Amino acid sequence: MAADNAQALIAGFARVVGNATTPPNGFIEGNLITSITETAAGVYNVQLASDISLQEFDLTVQLQGAASGMATVSKIGSAHFQVNTYSGANAAADRDFTLTIARKRVGG
Repeated sequence: MAADNAQALIAGFARVVGNATTPPNGFIEGNLITSITETAAGVYNVQLASDISLQEFDLTVQLQGAASGMATVSKIGSAHFQVNTYSGANAAADRDFTLTIARKRVGG
């Protein structure tokens, strides 16, 4: 039962590998994220299927692979986020990342 509850909490999952935002190197899983577009080096726009401004979500972005650096995610609109990836020197740089959007549990 706990596994079912945990699975139900995942609203969207996206992974960008090899600096590509479409298959075979990037993929989107779940029904919340509709597209990811790279607009500049290290800048990725994430479009959601619907407005989530009235819902509570946890957003997690992690770099993948051995390259040093960091990643941030920020809300741009009610259904739009931006992921920025950086080199170890804090310069904008293409990096593989995983973005997870999970709906917060309400109640017990």
